[in-house]
Amino acid sequence: MTIEIFITLMFLMASIWVVFWAEKAKNPVGTVHMLFFVIFVTVLHLAGLFGDHERRLELSYYLLAHIVAFGYLALFALGMLCMREKRLAPSRERIFRTAVEFSNIWLIAAFSAWLIVKVYLVSKYGVSAFSLLRNMAGKDAVLHFYAWWETPLEFYATAFAVGACGVFVIKATLEKGFWRKHWLVTMAFTAFTAVYVGTHSSIVGPRRFMLLLVLVGLVTIAWRDKKRVSKFVMSKWRISLVAVIFLLGAAGYYQSIRNNFFQPDIGEQLLSGDPLTFAQGVAQAMVPVPSSERVSAPSKYFREGPLSIVYEVIQKRGDGNPGTGGAITVNAFKSVIPRIIVGESKQDINADDFLNGQMGIAPAGPYLRSDVATSLLAIFLADFGYLGVLLAPMVMLFSLTMFAYIPRKGLLASPLLILYFFSALMNLSANVEGSLVPILSTFRDAMILMLALLPFYLLRGLVLWRGPSLTRMQYRLRQQRGKMV
Repeated sequence: MTIEIFITLMFLMASIWVVFWAEKAKNPVGTVHMLFFVIFVTVLHLAGLFGDHERRLELSYYLLAHIVAFGYLALFALGMLCMREKRLAPSRERIFRTAVEFSNIWLIAAFSAWLIVKVYLVSKYGVSAFSLLRNMAGKDAVLHFYAWWETPLEFYATAFAVGACGVFVIKATLEKGFWRKHWLVTMAFTAFTAVYVGTHSSIVGPRRFMLLLVLVGLVTIAWRDKKRVSKFVMSKWRISLVAVIFLLGAAGYYQSIRNNFFQPDIGEQLLSGDPLTFAQGVAQAMVPVPSSERVSAPSKYFREGPLSIVYEVIQKRGDGNPGTGGAITVNAFKSVIPRIIVGESKQDINADDFLNGQMGIAPAGPYLRSDVATSLLAIFLADFGYLGVLLAPMVMLFSLTMFAYIPRKGLLASPLLILYFFSALMNLSANVEGSLVPILSTFRDAMILMLALLPFYLLRGLVLWRGPSLTRMQYRLRQQRGKMV
């Protein structure tokens, strides 16, 4: 593994240089995405190499996999710089100022609404209210909520709360003493984050979500101090070191509790269906269980990351496999059609199923359903060959740029839409181990939300427009009466 470690270290240093170079674009969301990519593609893979001494890799394909991953990062950075040069990207002040000016009442409402929605769903569906825990219910698991409105209610409540997390971190970073002065907001944020992470509800994963909040805070501090992220990290290396230690500690803590729901006493509480008992189970599940009392084997701290799947796709295609021929991309567009339109005939087929069925790429060891660390890069490589190296960063850059245009004025500058845009930016920037479906569904759900909000804001605009008109008419009538007298 010595040569593989050396190759990975070389590309890691080159990737870090690209991130520093791309800071000229002054794009905080793009910077967060690039940092996520380096950490979960290159650094995670490097960490795995030190623990995997049995796997043998073909050096030609391995080197090509690193070149492809580096190409994604370089093209994404080049795209950011070109968009800034052409003035196509919004200014970074738009994001930070929107967050600072956002009302704290809406933050409390967003966090509280998610908790209330989850209490309702737990009382009705039990553990199935949490998608990542519903396998505990076995044959009694509820795969889809019964009422058509419950699924969008849960989704938008989650989106608003996640967006509120981003706004909260920015406000707490920029406003001195925000945590203490606005303690109600802090309590609501803490309650949401604890349950959201503790019940494995995060779309990007609990540890990634915690890292995401730290990175958002990092780029915010750098903007506040009018420095680049790299210069801030080097000048404030003590703070950076504390942040790294905190993240490692949080990751280690999560690793110690991630399988607690397999404990019989905790599982019984989570399956009770009673919100209060369920809450007690969640609280107990957040306390580390001694290894001597565990009934299940601890899960691996590092699993195969996105680079391993990119390597396997390149290897399969190099060995003569034709790939998936665009099937994953077509399925992604089909998947975003709401179930209320296509009905129960809609099938839940993900990218892993295509990679397994058509290319023989599957996770190591026994599994019930294929679950590998897919990425937009691996999917486009499987679908379109090396053209995917160009398509993947452009799709991601376009998506992040569109949602960086957070509405500040006009009919659609509503608190709910602002929270949704922040949520989209956070989830998309962390999408380095995901598929095309989350990107397409983010745009779809944004359009649905806009259409739902538009009548209310048109009506409000009409009322505000007619109000001053009536006032002017009354003023003129009074003038005419005065002249008559």
